[in-house]
Amino acid sequence: MKIPNSRDRGQQIERLAGLYLFQRGAEPLLYNYRCCLGEMDIIAKQASWLLFVEVRYRKSLDYGGPSASVNWPKQQRLVKIAQYFLKTHSWTKNLDPRLDVVTVHGPMNNLQFEWLPNAIEVN
Repeated sequence: MKIPNSRDRGQQIERLAGLYLFQRGAEPLLYNYRCCLGEMDIIAKQASWLLFVEVRYRKSLDYGGPSASVNWPKQQRLVKIAQYFLKTHSWTKNLDPRLDVVTVHGPMNNLQFEWLPNAIEVN
């Protein structure tokens, strides 16, 4: 059995987070959106919302867990990426933007997910 490297594991967790969102009524549109400002893990749609989703994984809840890793500089970078996406994709003009976080923790065979809607103000 091949043990996935951290990049492969991260992509696998992001796909599982997308499935988790889908099961709760959101439709993932893009994974790993990249622009000159950085990367957004998932862009999804839910009703009139356009969701920009940061997925954070930690094996354990030590040191504050996955949500503690979304620090102020990371939040500001995510806001700028979301604003850039909105400016460069005209089809988004009738959707309300929201920046959510999905936290994931635990071993790969028993992942625990939590969706934190509107975790970061987009402005």
